[in-house]
This record gives sequence, C-alpha cells and structure tokens, in this order.
Amino acid sequence: MKAICYAVSLLKEYKNVEAQNRNNNMNTCTSSHFINNDLNASYLAFRNSEAFSAYHPVAKSTHKKGACKGLSFLLVRIPLYILLLIFFLWMIAAPVTTVALESLQTGKINGASFSLEDIALHSTAACMRVYLNGEVVDLVDLRKNDPVYTASLVKMMTLYTSYRLMEMKGIDPSQTVTVATSDLEGLNEKDASVMGLSVGETLPYKDVFYGLMLPSGADAGRLLSRTLAENSAAFIDAMNQDAADLGLKASHFTNTSGLFEPNNLSTMSDMATLLQALCEKPFLKEIISTRTYRTEPTNLRPGGHTLTHTIVTTGVLEGISTEKIEGGKTGSLQESGYCLASYRTFGNALVIITTTGAYRRGDNLRDHNALYDALEKQWPADGSPVTLVGAPEAKPLETNTPSSNTEYPKTTTSLAADPQEKLPSQSSSEGRDYAQTIVVIMASLLLVLSLGLLTSLILRNKKEEDERERTRRRY
Repeated sequence: MKAICYAVSLLKEYKNVEAQNRNNNMNTCTSSHFINNDLNASYLAFRNSEAFSAYHPVAKSTHKKGACKGLSFLLVRIPLYILLLIFFLWMIAAPVTTVALESLQTGKINGASFSLEDIALHSTAACMRVYLNGEVVDLVDLRKNDPVYTASLVKMMTLYTSYRLMEMKGIDPSQTVTVATSDLEGLNEKDASVMGLSVGETLPYKDVFYGLMLPSGADAGRLLSRTLAENSAAFIDAMNQDAADLGLKASHFTNTSGLFEPNNLSTMSDMATLLQALCEKPFLKEIISTRTYRTEPTNLRPGGHTLTHTIVTTGVLEGISTEKIEGGKTGSLQESGYCLASYRTFGNALVIITTTGAYRRGDNLRDHNALYDALEKQWPADGSPVTLVGAPEAKPLETNTPSSNTEYPKTTTSLAADPQEKLPSQSSSEGRDYAQTIVVIMASLLLVLSLGLLTSLILRNKKEEDERERTRRRY
C-alpha cells in the first residue's frame, strides 16, 4: 500500500515538472518572437538608412542611381512643363495682343495734342480724319498710307461707281434688274457674303444697293457690274478711273467684292477719302447709314429680303454698342483682318475713321468706339472755336497702280468666319499661308514629342523604383 502511494506521488510530481517545462518553453518562444520582430524592424530601418547604403556596395550604388535619376527626371519635367505653359499662353494671347504704337502720330485740337492715353488699338493701320469748314485734318495716323488689303471696304467703291454710271446713263434707282446665273457663280465656293439673290429674281436697283452695303452682298456687286457696264472688266476699269478722279493715289481695284487678289490694294487714307465721297451724296449716305432695311417683294420672294447692316450684327454678336457709329462699312478677310470705315458728326464737323488689321471679330468696333470716345472728351464745347492741326503725314504712293516692286501686305493669322461676312475658303487662299501652316505643324510636333518624353520619363522612373524595391527586399 505504501509502495502504491509513493508511486502515485512520484507521477504527480513528474506531471507538475512537465507542465512547468512546457510553460517555460512557451514563454521562451514568445520572447524569441518579439525579439525577432524587433531585430527585423531594426534591420529594415538599417537597410533603408544611409549607413546600410554605405556598408553594402550594391545598395549604395542603387540608392545613388535612383537619387540621380529622380533628380534628372525633375530637372527635365519641370522646364518642359514651363515651356508648354508658355507656349499655350502665347497661343491664347497672340490673337488679342494689341499693336505697338511706335508708328502712331496724332494732331492737335486748339493747340493741345490729341491724346490716346489708355487706348490700346487692335488694328494695325488707322486713320481719323476731320472735315470742318472746308478744312481736312488727320488727327490720327497709324500707317495710314501703307498698302493693305481692305476686304469688303472695296464695296464702297463699287457703290460709288454704280451710282455714277446710273446717273450718267439716266437710270432711275427704282428701275428693276434681273439676276443672271453668272452673278452667282463661284460665290459659294469662295464663302463670299451674299444678300441672297436667286437666278431669275427681279428687283429695283435701289434694293440691290442696300443688299450690296448692309449684308455686304457680293452677288449684288456682280449684278451691278454686269448690268451697268459692258462687262465686268469694263466696270473694274470704271472703278479705278473713279478712284483716280477722287484722288485715291494708292488704290487699285481688281474686283467688286474685295475677295482676295494680290493687286486689290488700298490704304486707310484712301478709304477715308472714299467714305467722305459717299457722305457727300445724300442717297448714298442714307444707304450706308441704314441699319435695317426690307426690300420690295420680288417675283421669287413675296416677302422681300430683310437686310441688316453688318455693323449691327457684329455689335449684337459681340455685345458691343454701335450707337456712336452713324454709318459705314465693315470688312473681313484672312489677309486684311477685320476692317471698318465709319463716320460720325461732331457739330459741323464730319469725322471719319478707317481701320484694318484687327485680329478678332468686334475689335474693329472697339477701336472705333475708343477713338470716338477720346475725341468726344477732347472736342471743344458747343460754340467754341476749333483749331485743328494734322498729324505729320507720310508721303503717299505716286501712282494708283501697284508697280512690280510693290511690297504686298503680309498674311495675318487665320480668323473665325463671320456669319455676315464670310472669309474666303482655303481653296481661294491657297499658297498664301504657308508660314502659318508650318507654325501649326511645328507646334503640334512639339506637343506630341513633349508628351512622348513625359511618358518615357514616367515609365523609366517607375521601372527604377521597382528595381530599388527588389534590391531592398533581397538584402
């Protein structure tokens, strides 16, 4: 019995010792686990440190290489972004950049210089002329005698010659005329502005005049030239003869619409003289001053044609007031920019402004409003004497026919089509904008190459990052 009890006690003691050993082993494993975690964390911190890079040559090389590549990536990418930003800002700002005024000269009113302070003209050529008491003075001269393309301002000459031929032939403005196929041929292909005539349509000459000037109808000009002269060439000859008789010394016309032709040239000074000639004839002055007009019913259009002056339509589209402009003519062409010839009366004075070379639709109106505002502020009060002194005048060309040495104006940037006065299509301006096309192509290539370089740098940087990460894991 004693032997059995002794054996049981030994077994219990053994189990207690075994249980204690298991507890000790578990504590030891747990401690080792935490120690290992601490060692791993310390190793990772050491491996990512400069000390590890300095100790291990491969890690050191990878670290330096990655740092150099990252720095190189930043040095390439940041200047590239800056260049792209400058390029796009230039592309946006270029069309609205105002012209330099080194060539601007002004006259005097009552001994004080006519000031254009705080006025930034968008047009590249301008003339402000004042007719007062038989005196003619140019208060503003901005390259007024430079030969330029004047777009639909040419239609003022077409109007003047048409009316003179009608008077010479005794044709009454109420006499009717019928539209022929040749009057409309090719106008759609050239994107020319029209009044909307149809073949076989019959209407009075008076209404054709309004269609020529208000919506700037090239079809109306064709109709007038065909019916008032032996042929189109004879009518153009009459236009140039009238220009010479009016003293337009630097003008030469080759068509009735103003669509681009290399020798279809004039100056802002000549256009001012031409507009004043229209204002001297009450019938023509009434036409160029009318804002909206409805023609008589025709055989093909019972409701007639509703015509609105392009000055009005441009003002409405651009949100520009046109109240200060009493009348005139607009024009737009790739080679000329946006043009405008307008007039306004100041008491007994007739003030005429002619401009060309504005890049955006509506900038021609803005320039005229700014010039009229400046004149209004500096014009003497009603009843006060007015003494004018003209701006220094450049010598005009000696002949009204461009010589072989005439330097033609350079093509401007491309303009958006005006719904009332459309610009010529690419087919009609082929070969005149090579420089512009090259600039666009080079800009596009620069953009594509820049994007490709950026993509390549990003992919290379990502690959190097992956290599550095694999190296870290290996060691």
